[in-house]
Amino acid sequence: MEIILKLFWAVISVLMIALSIYFTHYFHFAQFKLSSYIKSFKGNKKIKDGISPIKTLLLTLAGRIGVGSIAGIALAIYIGGAGTIFWVWVISILTLPLAYGETILGSLYKKKFGKEYIGGPSYYIRDGLQNKNLASIYATLIILSFVFGFLGIQVNTITKAAITVFPLSKFVVGFLIAILTFLIIMKDVFRIANATGKIVPLMLLFYLGLCTYVIWIHIDKVPQMFVQIIESAFSLRPFFSGFLYTLIIGIQRGIFSSEAGLGTGSITSSASNSMNPKKDGYIQMLGVSITALLVCTITAFIVLLSPYHELQVLDVNGIEVASYAFGYHFSNWGIFLMFIFIFLCSFSTILTGYYNSLISLRYLFHKHYKMQKFSLIFTTIGMILISSFISSKFMWNMVDLFVGILMLINLYSLYRLKRKILKINESTLEEK
Repeated sequence: MEIILKLFWAVISVLMIALSIYFTHYFHFAQFKLSSYIKSFKGNKKIKDGISPIKTLLLTLAGRIGVGSIAGIALAIYIGGAGTIFWVWVISILTLPLAYGETILGSLYKKKFGKEYIGGPSYYIRDGLQNKNLASIYATLIILSFVFGFLGIQVNTITKAAITVFPLSKFVVGFLIAILTFLIIMKDVFRIANATGKIVPLMLLFYLGLCTYVIWIHIDKVPQMFVQIIESAFSLRPFFSGFLYTLIIGIQRGIFSSEAGLGTGSITSSASNSMNPKKDGYIQMLGVSITALLVCTITAFIVLLSPYHELQVLDVNGIEVASYAFGYHFSNWGIFLMFIFIFLCSFSTILTGYYNSLISLRYLFHKHYKMQKFSLIFTTIGMILISSFISSKFMWNMVDLFVGILMLINLYSLYRLKRKILKINESTLEEK
Protein backbone atom coordinates (compact mmCIF):
# COMPACT_ATOMS: atom_id res chain seq x y z
CA MET A 1 0.00 0.00 0.00
CA GLU A 2 2.73 2.46 0.98
CA ILE A 3 4.79 1.79 -2.17
CA ILE A 4 1.73 2.33 -4.37
CA LEU A 5 0.92 5.58 -2.54
CA LYS A 6 4.49 6.85 -3.00
CA LEU A 7 4.41 6.14 -6.75
CA PHE A 8 0.93 7.66 -7.00
CA TRP A 9 2.08 10.81 -5.22
CA ALA A 10 5.22 11.04 -7.33
CA VAL A 11 2.99 11.31 -10.42
CA ILE A 12 0.64 13.81 -8.73
CA SER A 13 3.59 15.91 -7.57
CA VAL A 14 4.95 16.24 -11.10
CA LEU A 15 1.54 17.18 -12.51
CA MET A 16 0.80 19.66 -9.73
CA ILE A 17 4.18 21.42 -9.93
CA ALA A 18 3.95 21.64 -13.74
CA LEU A 19 0.43 23.10 -13.63
CA SER A 20 1.35 25.49 -10.80
CA ILE A 21 4.27 26.89 -12.80
CA TYR A 22 2.07 27.15 -15.89
CA PHE A 23 -0.71 28.98 -13.97
CA THR A 24 1.78 31.30 -12.27
CA HIS A 25 2.83 32.54 -15.71
CA TYR A 26 -0.66 32.27 -17.25
CA PHE A 27 -2.25 34.39 -14.49
CA HIS A 28 0.59 36.93 -14.61
CA PHE A 29 2.12 36.03 -11.20
CA ALA A 30 -1.10 36.89 -9.37
CA GLN A 31 0.17 35.48 -6.04
CA PHE A 32 2.89 38.14 -5.83
CA LYS A 33 0.64 41.20 -6.28
CA LEU A 34 0.56 42.28 -2.64
CA SER A 35 -1.59 45.38 -3.22
CA SER A 36 -4.37 43.20 -4.61
CA TYR A 37 -4.59 41.29 -1.33
CA ILE A 38 -5.27 44.57 0.49
CA LYS A 39 -7.78 45.83 -2.11
CA SER A 40 -9.73 42.56 -1.92
CA PHE A 41 -10.96 43.49 1.58
CA LYS A 42 -12.05 47.01 0.59
CA GLY A 43 -15.41 48.16 -0.72
CA ASN A 44 -17.31 44.89 -0.33
CA LYS A 45 -21.03 45.57 -0.52
CA LYS A 46 -23.12 44.32 2.38
CA ILE A 47 -25.62 41.72 1.23
CA LYS A 48 -28.22 40.36 3.59
CA ASP A 49 -28.10 36.73 2.48
CA GLY A 50 -25.11 34.38 2.49
CA ILE A 51 -21.92 34.71 4.53
CA SER A 52 -19.51 37.65 4.48
CA PRO A 53 -16.11 37.21 2.74
CA ILE A 54 -14.36 37.48 6.14
CA LYS A 55 -16.46 34.68 7.61
CA THR A 56 -15.85 32.46 4.58
CA LEU A 57 -12.12 33.11 5.00
CA LEU A 58 -12.36 32.00 8.64
CA LEU A 59 -14.48 29.00 7.63
CA THR A 60 -11.83 28.01 5.07
CA LEU A 61 -9.03 28.60 7.58
CA ALA A 62 -10.87 26.36 10.02
CA GLY A 63 -10.55 23.56 7.48
CA ARG A 64 -6.93 24.32 6.66
CA ILE A 65 -5.48 25.02 10.11
CA GLY A 66 -6.05 21.53 11.42
CA VAL A 67 -4.06 18.38 11.90
CA GLY A 68 -2.14 18.99 8.67
CA SER A 69 -0.65 22.23 9.98
CA ILE A 70 0.39 20.75 13.33
CA ALA A 71 0.56 16.96 13.48
CA GLY A 72 1.12 16.68 9.71
CA ILE A 73 4.12 19.02 9.72
CA ALA A 74 5.55 17.42 12.88
CA LEU A 75 5.12 13.97 11.27
CA ALA A 76 6.78 15.16 8.05
CA ILE A 77 9.83 16.42 9.95
CA TYR A 78 9.97 13.28 12.09
CA ILE A 79 10.06 10.89 9.11
CA GLY A 80 11.47 13.12 6.35
CA GLY A 81 13.81 15.48 8.16
CA ALA A 82 14.02 19.25 8.59
CA GLY A 83 14.10 19.83 4.84
CA THR A 84 10.42 18.95 4.43
CA ILE A 85 9.37 22.39 5.71
CA PHE A 86 11.44 24.00 2.93
CA TRP A 87 9.43 22.09 0.32
CA VAL A 88 6.20 22.98 2.13
CA TRP A 89 7.18 26.66 1.63
CA VAL A 90 8.01 26.16 -2.02
CA ILE A 91 4.88 24.17 -2.81
CA SER A 92 2.64 26.55 -0.87
CA ILE A 93 3.85 29.62 -2.80
CA LEU A 94 3.88 27.76 -6.10
CA THR A 95 0.34 26.38 -5.69
CA LEU A 96 -1.31 29.68 -4.72
CA PRO A 97 -2.62 30.16 -8.30
CA LEU A 98 -4.43 26.82 -7.95
CA ALA A 99 -6.31 28.13 -4.90
CA TYR A 100 -6.90 31.37 -6.78
CA GLY A 101 -8.29 29.58 -9.84
CA GLU A 102 -10.58 27.19 -8.01
CA THR A 103 -11.99 30.03 -5.88
CA ILE A 104 -12.78 32.11 -8.98
CA LEU A 105 -14.52 29.16 -10.63
CA GLY A 106 -16.44 28.42 -7.43
CA SER A 107 -17.64 32.03 -7.36
CA LEU A 108 -18.55 32.04 -11.06
CA TYR A 109 -20.67 28.89 -10.91
CA LYS A 110 -22.15 29.09 -7.42
CA LYS A 111 -25.89 28.86 -6.91
CA LYS A 112 -28.27 30.45 -4.43
CA PHE A 113 -30.65 28.27 -2.45
CA GLY A 114 -32.82 30.19 -0.01
CA LYS A 115 -30.48 32.40 2.00
CA GLU A 116 -27.37 30.37 1.17
CA TYR A 117 -24.83 30.47 -1.65
CA ILE A 118 -23.32 27.09 -2.49
CA GLY A 119 -20.75 25.95 -5.02
CA GLY A 120 -17.42 24.22 -5.51
CA PRO A 121 -15.77 21.83 -7.96
CA SER A 122 -18.88 19.70 -8.48
CA TYR A 123 -20.73 22.76 -9.76
CA TYR A 124 -18.00 24.11 -12.03
CA ILE A 125 -17.27 20.62 -13.36
CA ARG A 126 -20.96 20.13 -14.17
CA ASP A 127 -21.74 23.60 -15.53
CA GLY A 128 -18.31 24.62 -16.81
CA LEU A 129 -17.00 21.35 -18.22
CA GLN A 130 -20.52 20.00 -18.91
CA ASN A 131 -19.47 16.72 -17.27
CA LYS A 132 -22.15 15.54 -14.85
CA ASN A 133 -20.55 12.14 -14.24
CA LEU A 134 -17.18 13.55 -13.16
CA ALA A 135 -18.96 16.14 -11.01
CA SER A 136 -20.89 13.39 -9.21
CA ILE A 137 -17.71 11.37 -8.72
CA TYR A 138 -16.00 14.38 -7.14
CA ALA A 139 -18.95 15.06 -4.82
CA THR A 140 -19.08 11.40 -3.77
CA LEU A 141 -15.33 11.37 -3.09
CA ILE A 142 -15.64 14.50 -0.92
CA ILE A 143 -18.16 12.72 1.31
CA LEU A 144 -16.10 9.53 1.47
CA SER A 145 -12.85 11.39 2.11
CA PHE A 146 -14.44 13.32 4.98
CA VAL A 147 -16.12 10.32 6.61
CA PHE A 148 -13.28 7.82 6.12
CA GLY A 149 -10.26 10.12 6.00
CA PHE A 150 -10.26 13.74 7.17
CA LEU A 151 -12.73 13.17 10.00
CA GLY A 152 -10.88 10.12 11.24
CA ILE A 153 -7.44 11.72 11.40
CA GLN A 154 -8.82 14.78 13.24
CA VAL A 155 -10.58 12.64 15.87
CA ASN A 156 -7.63 10.28 16.13
CA THR A 157 -5.34 13.23 16.81
CA ILE A 158 -7.62 14.79 19.44
CA THR A 159 -7.89 11.41 21.17
CA LYS A 160 -4.14 10.84 21.27
CA ALA A 161 -3.59 14.33 22.63
CA ALA A 162 -6.38 14.01 25.23
CA ILE A 163 -5.36 10.69 26.77
CA THR A 164 -1.86 12.04 27.43
CA VAL A 165 -3.36 14.88 29.50
CA PHE A 166 -6.50 13.45 31.10
CA PRO A 167 -7.20 10.03 32.67
CA LEU A 168 -9.84 9.22 30.06
CA SER A 169 -10.44 6.24 27.82
CA LYS A 170 -10.49 6.60 24.03
CA PHE A 171 -14.20 5.84 23.99
CA VAL A 172 -15.00 8.65 26.44
CA VAL A 173 -12.96 11.15 24.39
CA GLY A 174 -14.69 10.05 21.19
CA PHE A 175 -18.09 10.26 22.89
CA LEU A 176 -17.49 13.83 24.10
CA ILE A 177 -16.32 14.94 20.63
CA ALA A 178 -19.39 13.28 19.10
CA ILE A 179 -21.81 15.10 21.43
CA LEU A 180 -20.19 18.49 20.84
CA THR A 181 -20.16 17.96 17.06
CA PHE A 182 -23.78 16.83 17.04
CA LEU A 183 -24.97 19.97 18.87
CA ILE A 184 -23.47 22.21 16.17
CA ILE A 185 -24.04 20.30 12.92
CA MET A 186 -27.73 19.79 13.65
CA LYS A 187 -28.10 23.49 12.85
CA ASP A 188 -27.58 25.27 9.53
CA VAL A 189 -24.45 26.58 7.79
CA PHE A 190 -24.71 29.90 9.61
CA ARG A 191 -24.25 28.12 12.96
CA ILE A 192 -21.14 26.38 11.60
CA ALA A 193 -19.77 29.67 10.21
CA ASN A 194 -20.40 31.46 13.50
CA ALA A 195 -18.69 28.67 15.47
CA THR A 196 -15.59 28.66 13.27
CA GLY A 197 -15.59 32.47 13.20
CA LYS A 198 -15.11 32.45 16.99
CA ILE A 199 -12.72 29.49 17.20
CA VAL A 200 -10.22 30.41 14.46
CA PRO A 201 -9.10 33.88 15.66
CA LEU A 202 -8.82 32.57 19.23
CA MET A 203 -6.69 29.57 18.33
CA LEU A 204 -4.47 31.59 15.97
CA LEU A 205 -3.63 34.24 18.58
CA PHE A 206 -3.12 31.58 21.25
CA TYR A 207 -0.75 29.51 19.12
CA LEU A 208 1.18 32.40 17.60
CA GLY A 209 1.80 33.89 21.04
CA LEU A 210 3.22 30.66 22.44
CA CYS A 211 5.39 29.92 19.42
CA THR A 212 6.75 33.47 19.19
CA TYR A 213 7.86 33.20 22.81
CA VAL A 214 9.71 29.91 22.14
CA ILE A 215 11.45 31.29 19.05
CA TRP A 216 12.48 34.42 20.97
CA ILE A 217 14.11 32.54 23.85
CA HIS A 218 15.98 30.34 21.35
CA ILE A 219 16.84 33.13 18.93
CA ASP A 220 20.54 32.22 19.01
CA LYS A 221 19.73 28.78 17.56
CA VAL A 222 17.59 30.08 14.69
CA PRO A 223 20.44 30.65 12.17
CA GLN A 224 21.70 27.09 12.62
CA MET A 225 18.13 25.82 12.27
CA PHE A 226 17.85 27.47 8.84
CA VAL A 227 21.14 25.88 7.80
CA GLN A 228 19.77 22.50 8.91
CA ILE A 229 16.58 23.05 6.86
CA ILE A 230 18.45 23.93 3.66
CA GLU A 231 21.01 21.13 4.01
CA SER A 232 18.27 18.57 4.64
CA ALA A 233 16.11 19.85 1.77
CA PHE A 234 18.89 19.30 -0.77
CA SER A 235 20.46 16.18 0.70
CA LEU A 236 21.26 14.06 -2.35
CA ARG A 237 22.87 11.05 -0.70
CA PRO A 238 21.22 8.69 -1.26
CA PHE A 239 18.90 10.32 -3.83
CA PHE A 240 15.73 8.23 -3.33
CA SER A 241 15.84 8.07 0.46
CA GLY A 242 17.16 11.62 0.80
CA PHE A 243 16.16 14.43 -1.55
CA LEU A 244 13.29 12.71 -3.38
CA TYR A 245 11.75 11.25 -0.23
CA THR A 246 11.93 14.60 1.59
CA LEU A 247 10.47 16.40 -1.44
CA ILE A 248 7.45 14.08 -1.78
CA ILE A 249 6.67 14.20 1.94
CA GLY A 250 6.93 17.99 1.86
CA ILE A 251 4.52 18.14 -1.08
CA GLN A 252 2.03 15.78 0.58
CA ARG A 253 1.98 17.67 3.86
CA GLY A 254 1.97 21.02 2.06
CA ILE A 255 -1.14 20.06 0.11
CA PHE A 256 -2.87 18.53 3.12
CA SER A 257 -2.31 21.65 5.21
CA SER A 258 -3.13 24.29 2.58
CA GLU A 259 -5.61 22.30 0.41
CA ALA A 260 -4.57 24.44 -2.58
CA GLY A 261 -5.56 22.67 -5.79
CA LEU A 262 -7.71 20.17 -3.93
CA GLY A 263 -10.96 22.05 -4.51
CA THR A 264 -12.28 21.92 -0.95
CA GLY A 265 -11.40 25.57 -0.34
CA SER A 266 -13.66 26.46 -3.26
CA ILE A 267 -16.63 24.84 -1.52
CA THR A 268 -16.35 27.04 1.55
CA SER A 269 -15.37 30.19 -0.37
CA SER A 270 -18.48 29.81 -2.54
CA ALA A 271 -20.63 30.47 0.54
CA SER A 272 -19.49 34.11 0.36
CA ASN A 273 -22.07 36.73 -0.57
CA SER A 274 -19.38 38.61 -2.51
CA MET A 275 -20.17 39.10 -6.18
CA ASN A 276 -16.55 39.71 -7.19
CA PRO A 277 -14.75 36.41 -8.03
CA LYS A 278 -11.34 38.08 -8.27
CA LYS A 279 -11.60 39.47 -4.74
CA ASP A 280 -12.67 36.05 -3.50
CA GLY A 281 -9.61 34.56 -5.18
CA TYR A 282 -7.19 36.89 -3.42
CA ILE A 283 -8.89 36.41 -0.05
CA GLN A 284 -8.50 32.64 -0.35
CA MET A 285 -4.87 32.93 -1.46
CA LEU A 286 -4.30 34.87 1.73
CA GLY A 287 -5.87 31.99 3.67
CA VAL A 288 -3.43 29.52 2.11
CA SER A 289 -0.53 31.84 2.96
CA ILE A 290 -1.62 32.14 6.59
CA THR A 291 -1.84 28.37 6.89
CA ALA A 292 1.29 27.28 5.09
CA LEU A 293 3.68 30.19 5.52
CA LEU A 294 2.75 31.07 9.09
CA VAL A 295 1.16 28.23 11.06
CA CYS A 296 3.13 25.40 9.39
CA THR A 297 6.37 27.37 9.68
CA ILE A 298 6.13 28.15 13.38
CA THR A 299 5.09 24.54 14.05
CA ALA A 300 8.22 23.37 12.24
CA PHE A 301 10.38 25.81 14.22
CA ILE A 302 8.95 24.59 17.54
CA VAL A 303 9.76 20.98 16.60
CA LEU A 304 13.21 21.75 15.19
CA LEU A 305 14.19 23.72 18.30
CA SER A 306 13.58 20.58 20.39
CA PRO A 307 15.44 17.23 20.49
CA TYR A 308 12.56 15.59 18.59
CA HIS A 309 14.86 12.96 17.04
CA GLU A 310 15.23 11.35 20.50
CA LEU A 311 11.52 10.46 20.54
CA GLN A 312 10.66 6.85 19.75
CA VAL A 313 7.01 6.29 18.76
CA LEU A 314 5.12 3.33 17.32
CA ASP A 315 2.13 4.06 15.04
CA VAL A 316 3.15 7.72 14.96
CA ASN A 317 0.41 10.27 14.24
CA GLY A 318 2.52 13.40 14.48
CA ILE A 319 0.76 14.91 17.47
CA GLU A 320 3.13 12.93 19.72
CA VAL A 321 6.06 14.78 18.15
CA ALA A 322 4.38 18.19 18.48
CA SER A 323 3.36 17.46 22.09
CA TYR A 324 6.89 16.30 22.89
CA ALA A 325 8.28 19.56 21.49
CA PHE A 326 5.82 21.64 23.51
CA GLY A 327 6.60 19.59 26.60
CA TYR A 328 10.29 20.30 26.05
CA HIS A 329 9.71 24.05 25.77
CA PHE A 330 7.00 24.51 28.40
CA SER A 331 7.61 21.55 30.72
CA ASN A 332 4.46 19.75 31.91
CA TRP A 333 2.29 22.67 30.86
CA GLY A 334 3.39 22.22 27.26
CA ILE A 335 1.45 19.02 26.68
CA PHE A 336 -1.71 20.62 28.09
CA LEU A 337 -1.25 23.75 25.95
CA MET A 338 -0.78 21.62 22.84
CA PHE A 339 -3.94 19.69 23.66
CA ILE A 340 -5.97 22.91 23.85
CA PHE A 341 -4.70 24.09 20.49
CA ILE A 342 -5.00 20.76 18.70
CA PHE A 343 -8.55 20.39 20.01
CA LEU A 344 -9.54 23.82 18.67
CA CYS A 345 -7.85 23.13 15.32
CA SER A 346 -9.19 19.64 14.83
CA PHE A 347 -12.70 20.42 15.99
CA SER A 348 -13.01 23.43 13.68
CA THR A 349 -11.71 21.25 10.82
CA ILE A 350 -14.37 18.63 11.59
CA LEU A 351 -17.04 21.33 11.27
CA THR A 352 -15.66 22.61 7.96
CA GLY A 353 -15.27 19.07 6.62
CA TYR A 354 -18.87 18.34 7.52
CA TYR A 355 -19.96 21.50 5.69
CA ASN A 356 -18.06 20.41 2.56
CA SER A 357 -19.75 17.01 2.74
CA LEU A 358 -23.16 18.59 3.25
CA ILE A 359 -22.75 20.74 0.12
CA SER A 360 -21.65 17.67 -1.84
CA LEU A 361 -24.64 15.76 -0.50
CA ARG A 362 -26.92 18.60 -1.62
CA TYR A 363 -25.37 18.45 -5.08
CA LEU A 364 -25.96 14.70 -5.38
CA PHE A 365 -29.52 14.61 -4.03
CA HIS A 366 -30.74 18.11 -4.92
CA LYS A 367 -34.15 18.80 -3.36
CA HIS A 368 -34.21 15.50 -1.49
CA TYR A 369 -30.92 16.03 0.29
CA LYS A 370 -32.57 16.84 3.64
CA MET A 371 -33.57 13.18 3.99
CA GLN A 372 -29.94 12.16 3.38
CA LYS A 373 -28.64 14.86 5.70
CA PHE A 374 -29.62 12.83 8.76
CA SER A 375 -27.74 9.82 7.37
CA LEU A 376 -24.63 11.99 7.05
CA ILE A 377 -25.05 13.34 10.59
CA PHE A 378 -25.33 9.91 12.18
CA THR A 379 -22.55 8.47 9.99
CA THR A 380 -20.34 11.37 11.12
CA ILE A 381 -21.13 10.70 14.78
CA GLY A 382 -20.51 6.97 14.33
CA MET A 383 -17.17 7.51 12.62
CA ILE A 384 -16.09 9.90 15.38
CA LEU A 385 -16.49 7.08 17.88
CA ILE A 386 -14.75 4.51 15.66
CA SER A 387 -11.88 6.83 14.69
CA SER A 388 -10.78 7.10 18.31
CA PHE A 389 -9.46 3.52 18.04
CA ILE A 390 -8.23 3.23 14.44
CA SER A 391 -4.50 3.06 13.62
CA SER A 392 -2.97 6.45 12.84
CA LYS A 393 -0.90 4.98 10.01
CA PHE A 394 -4.02 3.58 8.36
CA MET A 395 -5.82 6.94 8.69
CA TRP A 396 -2.92 8.90 7.13
CA ASN A 397 -2.79 6.42 4.22
CA MET A 398 -6.52 6.85 3.62
CA VAL A 399 -6.18 10.63 3.69
CA ASP A 400 -3.27 10.58 1.22
CA LEU A 401 -5.22 8.31 -1.14
CA PHE A 402 -8.39 10.43 -1.17
CA VAL A 403 -6.46 13.71 -1.42
CA GLY A 404 -4.54 12.36 -4.41
CA ILE A 405 -7.67 11.31 -6.35
CA LEU A 406 -9.49 14.58 -5.59
CA MET A 407 -6.39 16.49 -6.65
CA LEU A 408 -6.24 14.77 -10.04
CA ILE A 409 -9.88 15.55 -10.81
CA ASN A 410 -9.59 19.17 -9.74
CA LEU A 411 -6.30 19.82 -11.57
CA TYR A 412 -7.85 18.47 -14.77
CA SER A 413 -10.87 20.75 -14.29
CA LEU A 414 -8.76 23.84 -13.58
CA TYR A 415 -6.71 23.30 -16.71
CA ARG A 416 -9.78 22.83 -18.90
CA LEU A 417 -11.40 26.00 -17.49
CA LYS A 418 -8.27 28.15 -17.44
CA ARG A 419 -9.65 30.67 -19.94
CA LYS A 420 -12.57 31.43 -17.62
CA ILE A 421 -10.13 32.14 -14.80
CA LEU A 422 -7.87 34.29 -17.02
CA LYS A 423 -10.84 36.43 -18.06
CA ILE A 424 -11.62 37.23 -14.40
CA ASN A 425 -7.93 37.74 -13.59
CA GLU A 426 -7.72 40.44 -16.30
CA SER A 427 -10.70 42.30 -14.82
CA THR A 428 -10.44 44.95 -12.07
CA LEU A 429 -10.91 44.47 -8.34
CA GLU A 430 -13.67 47.08 -8.20
CA GLU A 431 -16.95 45.83 -6.76
CA LYS A 432 -19.53 45.02 -9.37
